[in-house]
Amino acid sequence: MKTDLLTMQAASLNKSVSNGNGSKKNVCDEQSLFRALMANTPDHIYFKDTQSRFTAISEAQAQRFGLKRAEDAVGKTDFDFFTKEHARQAFVDEQTIMQTGSSIVGIEEKETWPDGSESWVSTTKMPLYNSEGKIIGTFGVSRDITSQKKAAQIIRQSEVRFRSLFDNMLDGFAYCRMIFENEIPQDFIYLSVNDAFAKLTGLNNVVGKKVTEVIPGIKDTNPELFEIYGRTAFMGESARFETYLQPLGIWLSISVYSPERGYFVAVFDNVTERKNAEEKIKRLNRVYAVMSETNKLIVRMRDRQKLFQEACRIGAEVGKFRLVWIGIIAKNGINVTPVAHAGFSEGYIEELNIPMQLEKPEGRGPVAT
Repeated sequence: MKTDLLTMQAASLNKSVSNGNGSKKNVCDEQSLFRALMANTPDHIYFKDTQSRFTAISEAQAQRFGLKRAEDAVGKTDFDFFTKEHARQAFVDEQTIMQTGSSIVGIEEKETWPDGSESWVSTTKMPLYNSEGKIIGTFGVSRDITSQKKAAQIIRQSEVRFRSLFDNMLDGFAYCRMIFENEIPQDFIYLSVNDAFAKLTGLNNVVGKKVTEVIPGIKDTNPELFEIYGRTAFMGESARFETYLQPLGIWLSISVYSPERGYFVAVFDNVTERKNAEEKIKRLNRVYAVMSETNKLIVRMRDRQKLFQEACRIGAEVGKFRLVWIGIIAKNGINVTPVAHAGFSEGYIEELNIPMQLEKPEGRGPVAT
């Protein structure tokens, strides 16, 4: 870390000058390097005496204090620049350092200023020794990390909002990894799901499992899922579609996208009730259409047999019923004889034996209600 390197460099320089070791030229060179460092480093470097008064600060620190010259800080304390709360804690820390000879290395510290603003720094503070090895104050190096702290806070807030949305959204959510063999989708693994996933599908404890384990037979009943999910995970193509999951007996409306290659996210809703309602409306509309066409037929058709046959055809084609037939009750009042039919029969009508006797099992067949 750059702050630690600057701390070590300042400590080494301070010890060298204090001990007077090396030639005068070497000392002058080191002092020149030290002045260059104090004038140009973007980090905040400061030296204090035993009363926590500044004896020297870097130009960057002077600018942060709003001073025209670094020398203007000499003799002042943190109480002249920060709020009392912050200055008091800094004073306590520095007195502890001088009393124990210990250091504070790389801590994150919040600075509070008289104008109400706040800043964050990564700080290292150490005891300052003279040539006799006696502690004569402290020195420290601080790096402004306010932007990093704000960015981290924004990320945390975003994560909290996402988690709240994730946990409370009404739609189901599934984050999955696609399994390919020779670029052909074979399976996928649930990596994360929300609470709505279980409510909408009835499936629990799916995380970490393959879909073929969770829903056996789904590759045979819903091959389109693997095709669409595979294309999304591999090519990054988003898609919206509706599908019927036969193993679960439910309809799902699904939106799928890929956050990264090989993975996909499916957001879905259970639309079974809507689909059933739509199908019921379609069925009723077909029934109404059959009734309407049949009424028209009755008005214009005079031949009874043709009427029966045409009515059956309308029922099969317009009503989309699989089999439509018309029967006449025999004179004995017991048997029913089919006289016309349309649709899928395969000999069924020809083999029918239909009595009108409800007390018998065979009497509760096609004509029983």
